[in-house]
Amino acid sequence: EIREIKDLERTRQKLIARMKVIEDLQVSRPQIVHLFDELVTVVPDGAFLTELVQRGGNLVLNGRAQSNARVSTYMRNIEASPWMNDPKLRIIENKDQNSSAANSSTFQLDLVQVVPKEEAPK
Repeated sequence: EIREIKDLERTRQKLIARMKVIEDLQVSRPQIVHLFDELVTVVPDGAFLTELVQRGGNLVLNGRAQSNARVSTYMRNIEASPWMNDPKLRIIENKDQNSSAANSSTFQLDLVQVVPKEEAPK
């Protein structure tokens, strides 16, 4: 009988943990929509993303830009965003400036996804 009670308690704890995961997913669902909307807004003309990787609240953005100045503008736009913060340039590579390639810089940025206070779950 005691073993049965312990088994029921373990089952209860597992169900509570599952409910917590589902609740967290429900809360974060609208946040990803805002994030993608903001990503489109902050990308300057002359730059585009080729890859986005999300790990928890951290993002890794890979992309191309016409110049290093466009990457710098992109980083300033991210810093000013209410949904993203702390951009760090991990990689920037310039292609041969004599080539006719329109997108001469490839870059990789790390940043943190944030939730503005007015959007934070209650």
